[in-house]
Amino acid sequence: MKKQFLFLVFPLLLINANVLIAQQTTNWLTESEFKAISFNGRTVAQLNATNGHSESLIQLMGTCTSVEVPNGMRKSYYHFGANHISYDYDTPANHLTSITITNNQWPVVIKGNTIRVGDTETQLRQVFGTSLIFVNSQHSNTRYVFFSYLNNDWDSVAIVVNPGTQKVVEIEYYINP
Repeated sequence: MKKQFLFLVFPLLLINANVLIAQQTTNWLTESEFKAISFNGRTVAQLNATNGHSESLIQLMGTCTSVEVPNGMRKSYYHFGANHISYDYDTPANHLTSITITNNQWPVVIKGNTIRVGDTETQLRQVFGTSLIFVNSQHSNTRYVFFSYLNNDWDSVAIVVNPGTQKVVEIEYYINP
């Protein structure tokens, strides 16, 4: 009887431990808050509405400095200076799969708060509150702030912070289509 009880309870304990770990590493948003995040004044829905067509994307985001289409892949990378946007053409309606921002030219708005590359950890805490969760990388000298929404394990915004300068060096949006 005890073995059967442990056999049933142990997996539940593991699941609960994983949920607690996830709660400690992610700043949770509601789905509507996540979908309202904007990049240079544009939401993901607006970027998806371009279906990855160059003309529509350029009209929405400005001058594109280059377009990269890797051989054999149904993807494209649109470069706007140091920032880039990628689309995956194996998804329905050619959905956006990532945005990488590496300069302060594109503001990002999360929960109505504007952040930029170059902001400090102190500024992030002032904007999002002192309970903002920072995560140290186990593989590099980097700190992250992750924003995601419940019941979604794949779509996130990662704010990359250099621990030495305590400044945001990159903001990444990624979605698993």
